[in-house]
Amino acid sequence: MNSVFFHIFISVLFLFNLSGVANARNSDYLTNENIGLLNTLDSLLAHADYYVQVKEDRISRLLDKFMHTTDTEQKYWAATGLYEEYEAFDSDSAMAYADRCYSLARQLGREDLTINAELNRIYVLTATGLLDKAEAALHKLDASQMNSGQLLTYCDRNINLASHRDQYVGYSMPDTAESRRINLMVDRAMAQIQAPQWSYGWIAGWNGLSEAGDYRVKISAALLSRLQNNKFETREDALDAYVLSRIYDYSGDKPSKLKYLILSAMADIRGSVREIASLEEVAGILMDTGDFERANNYINYCIACADSYHSRVRMARLGQVKDRILSTLYHHSKEQGEANRRMVVILITVVVALVLMFLFIIRQMRQLSVSRKGLSEANANLHINIEELHKTREELNDANARLSELYANARKNAEILSDTNEAKEKYIASIFSICSEYITKLDDFRKNIHRLIVAGKSDELLRITKTPELPYNEMKELYRHFDRIFLQMYPEFVADFNTLLREEERIVLRSPDFLTTELRIYALVRLGLNDSVKIAKFLHISVQTVYNTRQRTRNKAIIPKETFADAVMKLGKASI
Repeated sequence: MNSVFFHIFISVLFLFNLSGVANARNSDYLTNENIGLLNTLDSLLAHADYYVQVKEDRISRLLDKFMHTTDTEQKYWAATGLYEEYEAFDSDSAMAYADRCYSLARQLGREDLTINAELNRIYVLTATGLLDKAEAALHKLDASQMNSGQLLTYCDRNINLASHRDQYVGYSMPDTAESRRINLMVDRAMAQIQAPQWSYGWIAGWNGLSEAGDYRVKISAALLSRLQNNKFETREDALDAYVLSRIYDYSGDKPSKLKYLILSAMADIRGSVREIASLEEVAGILMDTGDFERANNYINYCIACADSYHSRVRMARLGQVKDRILSTLYHHSKEQGEANRRMVVILITVVVALVLMFLFIIRQMRQLSVSRKGLSEANANLHINIEELHKTREELNDANARLSELYANARKNAEILSDTNEAKEKYIASIFSICSEYITKLDDFRKNIHRLIVAGKSDELLRITKTPELPYNEMKELYRHFDRIFLQMYPEFVADFNTLLREEERIVLRSPDFLTTELRIYALVRLGLNDSVKIAKFLHISVQTVYNTRQRTRNKAIIPKETFADAVMKLGKASI
């Protein structure tokens, strides 16, 4: 029989472990640090509207400056500032101010400013999915006429265009003539620039993805140095962190990849960037780890951003990811339903088997002498349960006795301090109500135990009588009633008690309706219960605790220790 129970237990345990195994998929990403970062990311997403408002306020100030500027060159730079704010926030407005910059640059006759404006227009064309137009515009530009900063931006635009094209087939840049042309431009730009320039990390990191490991280590070290003390709230931080995640992806460091994707997403949210990619990748990883709810929330945010920005490429990709999530959720729900149904069937089977075994044992006990040992063991367990029940009932009786003693003392003090029938009826009714409540609870407990004994449910009896929850809760309820009645009888007791103590040692109640253990001890003293042993028994604490507490309180008094108890017994005027 023990063997049967063991096999049933192992079967149930195995079924419960199935879900745990499934949820552990790809858990390599989820370090404690990354879990904390995900919680922070959730908080940022919940307050994304705040960061949008900050950006809109900043745009409003720039727009006011633009409208009130009459000098053509100053107007160009004001329009450039507006473009930079709108670049990754609102594609329509970004294109409008890029066109305005282009027009102003032509008025000024500044070829360098015209190139800057055209590079900005190319970015918006790429981001919104007008890739052919962006490519045509890039081919019209003459890189030989550009300064180092423009060449850097030109490289960035080429890389960005290639990245958006690759999103239709994945994130990798194939080894094509176009990719080799871009790499040559990157090498040329890298020879003319310094690390502090804003696009350095993005371009250097992209270049490093296709290089040997040593170069990747060098670039990752430079990026880590740039990000060391950053708050991840700018677009530059987002790009640097994203490139780091790509480098860690190449090296197989999953936790670091996810970490910097999350940090990149944080920077995008704080900067109100709607041309966002990092959060999409975070969602994909979370979906693989089984965190479908979070992944779905992140993808919904990305879709809202892409729709607001009018990014055709990203909307197409996000639609695919969303379909994948919904499909995964459907299959997961279906699998979970199947698992639940299997579990129900097995549990029903287990219950039926247990019932049948129980009936078989009862029958065998009546017919076979061998089964008498099992019956004796059951009876022994039942006796143990009954003894535990008796102990519990004795504890309840002791609590009732203490309550009755408290009631007698309270009535005696009420009669001494007040001659009004109204006060007597008020407090006597309260005590009788409490006593009645305890008697009812005791009778319900008795009925429940009797029912279980009659039914032969020894296991249930053992469970009930083993737990200390019942007497513990009843003691808490008893002390709650005691505090309430006492404070009603002596509303000024706490204030009067504090007058006996040094000012710095006076007691402040956390709640006006509940006494501290120290005050509860001296409340009993006020009621005439001065014996530390009885006090300890009533409060369910050790005599040593009562003695130490009283000694500590007397040491805080401003009156002689010998007269402290007598002084407490004279405190307060009973409330009528």
